[in-house]
Amino acid sequence: MKSNIEKVYSKLPKTELAKVELGTQKVELGLVDDLKKYTKGFDKYKNEGDGLVKRSNRLLTELKETQAAIFKWSDVGGSITNDIVGDLNKFEKAAKEIGIDPNSVKEYAQAEKIYEQYRETEKEYQKIAKGLIK
Repeated sequence: MKSNIEKVYSKLPKTELAKVELGTQKVELGLVDDLKKYTKGFDKYKNEGDGLVKRSNRLLTELKETQAAIFKWSDVGGSITNDIVGDLNKFEKAAKEIGIDPNSVKEYAQAEKIYEQYRETEKEYQKIAKGLIK
């Protein structure tokens, strides 16, 4: 018993049959070409992806270095605040010895204000640095 396709082919003139077969082959070749695009496209896909990964690694390294630098800079602020406290204490002691209110000296009051600014900025830098990479 003939299949439906064989029945159709048997009723077509020979030239029509050749056209149908060639048409089928063209379609199949077109599909093969479509499949080849995936193979050719993979290298571009892989290279661009690898480039992004390398870039992210460079940026992460730079971010880690920046984070470490901010922590160190914060430590500098901490060291300065320690120096300010020491000098403020020395000034207070010296001022009391001669009977002067330390707060009446403009530079002392300014040093107290700047001490607070150093302290707050040091905390801010610590917070920023901690938030960069979790």
